[in-house]
Amino acid sequence: MSRRFRLQTLERLRAARLDTAAEALAGARAELTAAEREHEELVLATLACVPPAQAGPQDVVLAGLRRDLLREKANRAAQVIVTRQGEVSRAVEEWHSARSQLRAVEALHEQHRIAIAMERVRAEQRLIDDLAGTRGPVRPVGGDQR
Repeated sequence: MSRRFRLQTLERLRAARLDTAAEALAGARAELTAAEREHEELVLATLACVPPAQAGPQDVVLAGLRRDLLREKANRAAQVIVTRQGEVSRAVEEWHSARSQLRAVEALHEQHRIAIAMERVRAEQRLIDDLAGTRGPVRPVGGDQR
C-alpha cells in the first residue's frame, strides 16, 4: 500500500476553499450588519425630524420634506438589507458545501491512516510469527529430562 495519501492535494484545495468561503461569509455578515445599522440610524433620524414647538410654517414644511427624504433613504436601506440577507444565505450555503466536501476527503484520509496502521500491525505480527517459528522447540525448565 502506498504510504502517501493520494488525495492530499485535493484535501489542501478543499481546505483553502473552506477558508475562502468562511472569509466570504464573514464579509457578507459584516455588510449586513452595516446595512442594518444604517437603516436603524435613518429610522431614528426620521423619528427625530420634528419641527420645534415655536416653528413657523416654513420650518414645518422643511421638516416634512426632510422626513420624506429620510423615509426614502430608509426604504432604500431596507432593500439593501434584503439584498445583504440573500448574500449571507448564499455564503452560508457555500460554506456548508465547502465544509461537507472537505469532511468527505478528511474521512477518506482517516481511512487511509487506519489502513496504514493496520498494515504496520500486520507486518509486525508477521515478524513476531517469523521469529517465533525460527526458534527451536521449547524445553521445559527444571522439568524431568529423559
